[in-house]
Amino acid sequence: MFFLLIVFGDVQPELRGPYQSDLERVAVARRHRERFGDRDGLFRINAHPLAGKPEERLRAFPFGGAELGPERVPELRFRRRAVAGRRIIPT
Repeated sequence: MFFLLIVFGDVQPELRGPYQSDLERVAVARRHRERFGDRDGLFRINAHPLAGKPEERLRAFPFGGAELGPERVPELRFRRRAVAGRRIIPT
């Protein structure tokens, strides 16, 4: 399940969703950024309610600047890979 965490003024959190896909969530986050600027923190929340360990049921990820910026490069795509921490690797 895909959610969007908005931290208004980096103080007041609000969880929105669920969304059908990550693309839908990114579109909502982009509209929020275009409308309100960069004063709010925006984060991806992925929920996996059937995951074995409790710490794996909810995961939070930041958005990359290019994802929410006014000029997004459509051919640049990212995949997530955990290698000694979290890194975003262009594909």
